Amino acid sequence: MKEVKRSDLILDSIKYILRRFIGSSILISLLFIILNILGLFAFSYVTFVSKYSGDLNASESKEIRATLMMLEDKVILKDGKFTLDDSSKEVLHSNKVWAMLIDNNGDRVWGFDLPKEIPSHYTLTDVAKFSRFFLKDYPVYVWEHPSGTLVTGYPKDKYTKFNLTYTIDEISQFPMLIIGMLLFNAIITFLLASFIGLKMVKSIKPIITGIKLMSKGEPVVLQEKGILSDISKSINTVSKELQMKNERLRKKEEARTNWIAGISHDIRTPLSMIIGYSGELEESSSLSQREQEQASIICNQGIKIRELVNDLNLVSKLEYNMQPLDCNKIRVSVFLRELVSEFINNNLDNDFYIELDILNEDITINADKKLLKRAISNLIQNSITHNQQGCNIKVISKSDLDFCYIIVEDDGKGMSQEKINYLLKAQNGLSEAYAKGQNHGLGLLIVAGIINAHDGKLDITSIDCQGIKTILKLPLIK
Repeated sequence: MKEVKRSDLILDSIKYILRRFIGSSILISLLFIILNILGLFAFSYVTFVSKYSGDLNASESKEIRATLMMLEDKVILKDGKFTLDDSSKEVLHSNKVWAMLIDNNGDRVWGFDLPKEIPSHYTLTDVAKFSRFFLKDYPVYVWEHPSGTLVTGYPKDKYTKFNLTYTIDEISQFPMLIIGMLLFNAIITFLLASFIGLKMVKSIKPIITGIKLMSKGEPVVLQEKGILSDISKSINTVSKELQMKNERLRKKEEARTNWIAGISHDIRTPLSMIIGYSGELEESSSLSQREQEQASIICNQGIKIRELVNDLNLVSKLEYNMQPLDCNKIRVSVFLRELVSEFINNNLDNDFYIELDILNEDITINADKKLLKRAISNLIQNSITHNQQGCNIKVISKSDLDFCYIIVEDDGKGMSQEKINYLLKAQNGLSEAYAKGQNHGLGLLIVAGIINAHDGKLDITSIDCQGIKTILKLPLIK
């Protein structure tokens, strides 16, 4: 039970890892797609805004923006010189903005906070260049003025300018570009998730195989590497412990079986002497009739004890898989006819009637003929023993695609459901059958042990006062 719980814990751990992996993969995929969408929108915004926006409305403070809009009106000619009011100068200075006015001849006629490297004269080509790009690496913006061109400049590390040109066809293809990029990212995401999933499945597959082998009692050695190394290590540890426990249990069971076999052998010798001498006394003419009857009772009870010891030894060997099987191909129809004939010809009481019903003549199985005969004989004998008033016994053989079914049923007094449940549980072993001091049902234990040894299954059904039905399920030869 403890080992089963450990296996369940390992399986639960694997399921938990799988759930986390699947959930994480989905979240990563969604996040990946969302980030790409946001990146596309950001790229589009930067591209188009920087292309078609030549002012600083989106980046400047309200104060400087208002000042720049009014700058052309505030730079005025007074007493033969261009001047700017103090409040406007303060706004420009606090924002590190310099300004100059270039007349129509290209000469600088006014300036404010000008860097030293700013020239005083410009050609039309110069004005055209810096109006789109930079002036001495300073980002500048050009404004119209009644007396010429008003230029405002900013620190070199404060702004940058993009000047891109698109055709109408390029702009019209932009939605398809977005769709294409989304599909591309979706494919990449799917391939990435599939790759990770396959790697995960590849890592989990040996673990699942190991758990299945461990459940069958087979040794498991997994490579302790990768993200599932802890689980592999736990499985290896549990498997090693199970193997050690199974080995100790096997040795213990073997010792018990050998002990029972030894005791059985030791009992047989004095029993044989008791049976032999009591048989001689039974036939001795020197004894009275009463003494002969007593000797007969001793002889019969000795025979019963010997049979019980033999059955006990057989059950013990079957329980611990120590009974050798001499399996051969058996044609079930021929086998059952021989068995039933022996019962009928063995002075069967007239109160008992045995019927054989073969539904398929060609059924063949691989079995130990001697042990299988013992199993079916026990079932028929149980019907005879437990129905002293007599009954009808029917033996049936049939099959499906995979299994042969040998059915022994009678119309006797039947059996309670409680006892059926007990007998079915008793199939688990001899020790369980005697755990509560109950010493009956040994014959059926032998049947169960023989059928289990043949990889078959035993099933019992009964209705009180309406008989009992026992089904032996054995694999077919294909």
